Amino acid sequence: MKDLLKKISAFVIAFLFAFVFITPKFWIFADTTTTSATSTTSEKIEGSPKIVISSVSGGPFKAGEIQQLSIKLKNISEYKCYNMTAAISDENGKFDFPSGTISSENRIAGDSSLTITYDIKPFDYVFSGRYSLKLEINGENKEGVPYSNTFTFYVDVVSNAKFAALDVSSYSTDKVDVKDGDAFLLTVNLKNNCGIDIKGAKISLGGLDG
Repeated sequence: MKDLLKKISAFVIAFLFAFVFITPKFWIFADTTTTSATSTTSEKIEGSPKIVISSVSGGPFKAGEIQQLSIKLKNISEYKCYNMTAAISDENGKFDFPSGTISSENRIAGDSSLTITYDIKPFDYVFSGRYSLKLEINGENKEGVPYSNTFTFYVDVVSNAKFAALDVSSYSTDKVDVKDGDAFLLTVNLKNNCGIDIKGAKISLGGLDG
């Protein structure tokens, strides 16, 4: 009986030793790994700037004339944006930028603003209306991690350009009576009613199967 109790006591002591001195090591290792990974990820996210367009001024822009467009950027985060560049573009071919797509090195501190200015010229053939432009921002945080964002904004254009308007004023054939299967000459007179020159017009006839 005493031998049995000694064996049970030895087992319990061995079990407690393993629980106290071995198990905590595994829990510490798991906690350290998880904390490290979370911390690294959160530092990259929290350390990045966040820039938005707070206002756009200038215009309405007159077609064919050069005017200035000002864009106010604001860093709504607490982290500074380093080596920032800003480039404006027009994907629809309606505008020219005589000063070029400005790419200047700037810094925007946290919760600060920066105004950039562009020369902008709507082409003289652009009609009155509202058009979209894009602004691409590139930079990096203090750790050198890249940051970029692209915005779409809108500008108004006023223009004297008119939509082309061609009307058929009259037509005639070289035959009085045209029968099925006959070849004939059709003459169509067109009239330009829009008051501006029309260049590169392409004219075609359809629906002649009958």
